[in-house]
Amino acid sequence: MLPTKVIFGTPQKDCLGHGICEITPWEKLPSQNTRVCSPVKTYWHRSPEGFLGLMVPTSLTPTILNQHFAGSFFKIEEPVLLPKFLQKHFNLPESYLIPAGHYQMLRSPYFFFIYFKAQVSF
Repeated sequence: MLPTKVIFGTPQKDCLGHGICEITPWEKLPSQNTRVCSPVKTYWHRSPEGFLGLMVPTSLTPTILNQHFAGSFFKIEEPVLLPKFLQKHFNLPESYLIPAGHYQMLRSPYFFFIYFKAQVSF
């Protein structure tokens, strides 16, 4: 499991919209995008089936909760290219891309679980 900071939103919309705008290592200083949306401490992991998963705490601000986690699906408006530090940590091929789409969310009392079907981009 790898802790990270995620800013939710769409990069082409200055982190507004739906998706993942930015992923950084937990220990890295926040980017300029934190003016739009606060970073959330998240955890990435691999499922036993090999899918990349994101665990997001349910203790989110009401704005983030209502905009990104109110339904049963997590929406990604534009593809997300995983940063190199995530690719390296999980021994993934370079250009590991999470396609735009809707991803089912599971909710526990403490976390939202999202599993992505990713692809290699050339």
